[in-house]
Amino acid sequence: MTKNFTLSAILASMFFANAAAAIDPASYTLSSDGKTLTKWLGTETEIDFATDETLMKVEAIGTYAFQGRSAITNINLNPGLTAIERGAFMDCTSLATITLPATLTTIGNAAFSDCRALRSIDFPSSVTTIGTSAFYGCESITNVTLHNTGVTQIADGTFNKCTSLSSVDLGVQITAIGEEAFLGCEAIESLVIPESVSMVGVSAFSECYALKNVT
Repeated sequence: MTKNFTLSAILASMFFANAAAAIDPASYTLSSDGKTLTKWLGTETEIDFATDETLMKVEAIGTYAFQGRSAITNINLNPGLTAIERGAFMDCTSLATITLPATLTTIGNAAFSDCRALRSIDFPSSVTTIGTSAFYGCESITNVTLHNTGVTQIADGTFNKCTSLSSVDLGVQITAIGEEAFLGCEAIESLVIPESVSMVGVSAFSECYALKNVT
């Protein structure tokens, strides 16, 4: 009994130690106050900020911090993060899933531009701003729901060239749709534009070849 208990305890401790293993500090650089991740240098393919005491304190992913890290496939961002800055994950071409925390408010310009493997994005209700071309060229995204967010304007080119995007729920809070916002979203067949929208930019839905019904 004692031997079995001891072995079980050892195995359990090993499991939890691995599950909560800290990320090598050499994999990233931070701002002087530790609140912004300024550059990712590591070779990890899956990254969980919630397992690392230092990364749990990060409040922003800095400009171009992960740009071109094509080996990364999955990222879980930490609670407390409020901003993903310009180009932060640009050209992360293998990134398939990313978990956004309920504290996130801002997604910057071109933040996920050309993340071609990104299949879906679950916007938390805390999000109020999505920048220009934020998801440009994310050709694997199939649906977008902004209904329960604080986003009121879809910026220019936000979902430009999202060629697999077939389902869009804009939400009744949207007031403006920018230029080329959905240009080249050739899988969209129908779209409901809420009465709250007072401005639709030039070429917002150009090259949406499957679009048949707009109400």
